[in-house]
Amino acid sequence: MIVRGDHLDDIAQAAYGSRHYSRLIALVDQVEATKLKVGATLALPSIDEICAPLATRVPDGTAALLRAHAAWRGAVDALWDEHRNTRKISSRKDVAQAAADAELARAAFAKAKMPTTQLKSLVGALDSIAAGAIDPEGYALDDADRRFAYAIADLLSLAR
Repeated sequence: MIVRGDHLDDIAQAAYGSRHYSRLIALVDQVEATKLKVGATLALPSIDEICAPLATRVPDGTAALLRAHAAWRGAVDALWDEHRNTRKISSRKDVAQAAADAELARAAFAKAKMPTTQLKSLVGALDSIAAGAIDPEGYALDDADRRFAYAIADLLSLAR
């Protein structure tokens, strides 16, 4: 339930592990970030549930996107911890697999003539992270979260 002072970015961080999912919450719950009503309830479905409309249109692409997202969510906390301690990260096979799955998703959605700009950027971001290339401030990690959230939101907005 929304209480005074709640913001979609904070809700997204708590529910999905990244503030960037606020755009997805706004789309799924049909709310405006600046017009949250105290006392209202947000659905906050899982990413799998959010992607269900995509799965009916592009099942193989959606499955690949969900695999990539699950691999990323499984790795990102450790990546942030490593980055905080060393200001860099080591190469990661799990993130390389997420990048490969994101590329499979991009190809499947492109074949279905759906938007793939964010997916293409996501693949590049994940490839760089998998290779251990990261900026000292960790913007690359935040960017990968943003690319996932925006790609899902873009695809979902057209699948509805």
